[in-house]
Amino acid sequence: MVTLPPHQSRLIEMVFPPQTNHYGTLFGGQALALMDKAAFVTASRYARRNIVTACSEKIDFHCPVKQGQLVDMLGTVISTGR
Repeated sequence: MVTLPPHQSRLIEMVFPPQTNHYGTLFGGQALALMDKAAFVTASRYARRNIVTACSEKIDFHCPVKQGQLVDMLGTVISTGR
């Protein structure tokens, strides 16, 4: 098992049928929720405080994620501030 530094975390989730649309691919909102979950875990581990998502500027979806596939998310703290 690889140990990540405190400013990183990795989450792996499987895509289940309730998370998919009629094409059998992950809903965009579900993808955003998974990304936010990874960001929350990473920031919480790093700061050891209460954390909230303040904003997200732009998200581009490049390929569909199909039902039954694994989503591997790597969260990294790249800057901090108030």
